[in-house]
Amino acid sequence: MNLRQIEVVTAILQAGSVSGAAALLGISQPSATRHLRNVESELGYLLFTREGGRVKPTPELRALRPLLRDATETLDKVAQRAISMAGSAPRLFRVGLVRALAGLVPAVYQAARDCCRSATFEFVTCESAALAQAIAARHVDLGLSTEPSHLENLVCHRLATEPLCCVGQARLLGDFGRATSIDMVALDALDAVKIVEKGVLTHFLAPYNRSCRWSPDVVSVDTAGTALEMASRGQGIAVVDGISARAFGGTLTALPLTPSVHMTLQAIVLDRGDAPPVLPELIDALRKPRAFPQRGMPELAGARR
Repeated sequence: MNLRQIEVVTAILQAGSVSGAAALLGISQPSATRHLRNVESELGYLLFTREGGRVKPTPELRALRPLLRDATETLDKVAQRAISMAGSAPRLFRVGLVRALAGLVPAVYQAARDCCRSATFEFVTCESAALAQAIAARHVDLGLSTEPSHLENLVCHRLATEPLCCVGQARLLGDFGRATSIDMVALDALDAVKIVEKGVLTHFLAPYNRSCRWSPDVVSVDTAGTALEMASRGQGIAVVDGISARAFGGTLTALPLTPSVHMTLQAIVLDRGDAPPVLPELIDALRKPRAFPQRGMPELAGARR
């Protein structure tokens, strides 16, 4: 097996499909399929079997997996050593967030700077599936999401769990703003901003809306960040996760939903032997209760770490 074949086989293991591996590597699916067929032809046995649209490693590949992991880690060490030989150039540390959590970038950046002042940092936002693929492909060192990933070799660390909440100006919430939570009867009486992003927030709200028969229809926007911005301008109330609401700050009032729905903030990393030394320290820093600033927002009832 040559290096490219090892790379393709490892990517298929991570993604669970040839198409997913092609996306991880930035190549076409026919190219990934060709590399797989060539290596199987050279070896004289199959490396994967198909089950319900996904691929599963054969016993032969399972026996080879530890060696493939060692080979991949060795190549990464070579790359890191080559970079370190460039002199005192700062290391680039890449952080990815799902779009709904874009408002957390300042807090995460501050925590990262406190952990490693000699590094430079790059932040990107994307959908949760694309984020998991970027981590698996080593394009991102640390991912933040409210949805765990099930890709091979990805590890999830729980940072915080908080309730979904209704966020808005006190004048729009009226008498409801003096309560400790808000129910569907109250929400139905308010002008709400609907979030149509195909992400985890929408995933959590969909069954909630169906069970409670609540459907915000005043205006629709694509992300939680936009909904919070409109709420800050008094153009409606937004239903978002508590961490994003507090990070946004301002003079908004946040009330947990009743019945409650909780979302967990996860740090997602690749299970690798050559992880950046700052990574465990940064994850621990993000677990601290004050990692994400309040900025004038009240502590949410039901929030837990």
